[in-house]
Amino acid sequence: AAWTPRTLGWGKRRGAIDPVRDADVLERTPGTHGYCVYSHADWSNAYASADGEHDYVCCGDAIEYGTIPDDLAQGTLYRVGPGLFERGGKEYKHMLDGDGLAVRFEFGRGQTMRFQSRFVRTEAFVEEEKEDKVLYRGTFGTMRDGGPLANWFDLRTKNLANTNIIAWGGKVLALYEAGRPVTLDAGTLEANGVDDLNGRLE
Repeated sequence: AAWTPRTLGWGKRRGAIDPVRDADVLERTPGTHGYCVYSHADWSNAYASADGEHDYVCCGDAIEYGTIPDDLAQGTLYRVGPGLFERGGKEYKHMLDGDGLAVRFEFGRGQTMRFQSRFVRTEAFVEEEKEDKVLYRGTFGTMRDGGPLANWFDLRTKNLANTNIIAWGGKVLALYEAGRPVTLDAGTLEANGVDDLNGRLE
């Protein structure tokens, strides 16, 4: 007999797995998790905007399992990625057009950690936040209001600052492949404008 992988996804087109309809099978057969299993419900979480900005201390005795690695003890870890996917009720066309959200993990003594998250407030972000509407085209298909004619000859795109983040040369920089680095305050994540890397960027 031909070998058939024990997965719900085998032989079904992408997106065919319904976590509600197939919940009993998923629970009964752990081998169905992962390989070939694709759920729109799971992946849709990647397109959900962050529920605001946060700043709190956690962990300590609240850790249910695992420990903070020794290499991170009394150190700071930065991350950035798309975190806002709509403006004024208009959804962005692609997740990579999402406005950057920077996060900061500051590890203290023992098993304590301070978590902070903040949107990278570039000039374009602040403009759109004030007007509560899309004012700039996105790199991956998001268009501002006015239809194709209002966008075809508008070559300006928004610096999303959502691709990577580095601590380099005494600075914390949020990066975007189609724009200049944005300087962030190392402690508060407040955006302090674009950086030309000491004149190296024109």
